[in-house]
Amino acid sequence: QVNLSGKQISVQGVAGAESTVIDGEGIRTAMIGSGEPTGCEVSGFTIRNGTGDDAGGVSLNGSSAKFHHCLFTANTASGLYGGAGFRSAGGASVVEDCQFVENMCSTDPGSAGWYHFGDGMFTLLRCVFDSNKSNTSGGDRGWGGRVIVVNPEFSQATGSSEDCLFVAQKSGVIDPAFWGCIVVHAARGVPILVSNCKFIAPSERQLFAVWSEAGSNVNMVNCTGCGFKEPLLIASNSYGTISGGSFELICSDCNENLTPDLEEIVHDDVTDTNRNNIPDTCECIGDIDLDGAINGSDLGTMLAYWGAVTTESASLMSDLNADGFVNGADLGTLLAHWGACQG
Repeated sequence: QVNLSGKQISVQGVAGAESTVIDGEGIRTAMIGSGEPTGCEVSGFTIRNGTGDDAGGVSLNGSSAKFHHCLFTANTASGLYGGAGFRSAGGASVVEDCQFVENMCSTDPGSAGWYHFGDGMFTLLRCVFDSNKSNTSGGDRGWGGRVIVVNPEFSQATGSSEDCLFVAQKSGVIDPAFWGCIVVHAARGVPILVSNCKFIAPSERQLFAVWSEAGSNVNMVNCTGCGFKEPLLIASNSYGTISGGSFELICSDCNENLTPDLEEIVHDDVTDTNRNNIPDTCECIGDIDLDGAINGSDLGTMLAYWGAVTTESASLMSDLNADGFVNGADLGTLLAHWGACQG
């Protein structure tokens, strides 16, 4: 078990999550921490096979640690308010560019992915939640399969989930219908921002993308979804509200193979070099001027905008891998696609 011990340290898997593993071996929470200040960072790990009452993968208490480029998989939680992949209590934790895949919650209520309890704040950025599930007998609710849960009880909490992707969550052993990927409950005046998130429900089994209750206020901004069983994509009970109302059903399938583009991308069935949620096979990578070919004109534009990306459209289009810089990686991609656009 790795213990961050309240220290301002950086723990890095230098070879990346594909090669560096912290394994709970099915007998312990894989990583714990308490009181870490801003500046404590964990990056580049696969955190797997963790198990515990509160959390399987990571359990933090009053911590402001940041996690990025990590994979949380095959973790389980069995406590009353457990988070299988990750649980934070208070603090100001940040989780960015991480994946939560096939984690399982075995209690009700709980979360198969990420759980925040108590006061403080949290930030989730560009995270993927895929195929997490519950094995509780919660009937048609399957509460334990919810992948983001905020439960401040009688405290105050704020938080945000931005640019996150939710795919194929599974809930309930009786009826796998899903009641909310993001759930805010037992909260008093809690504001939560859900911005630019995407929700995919294969086989039209999920009922709600977001559920708000007990005095909480979820602000939905520019979110999209597809594959839902009913048009009730966001919901709240009489004590909670969902504002903004910005949720649009978009389920693109550019290659017409009956699988949503976003689902293929997150499962690495297709490539998406510029990370615009469109498979490369459905667009012309490197055609910056949109003339139907990758040629000297595109090369000249790219070189003219070399360096940090600006707000100009030509600069944004020159950043072919969407990493914020126009550099050698983009040049290599452009040259690899040189010539007339295909299809």
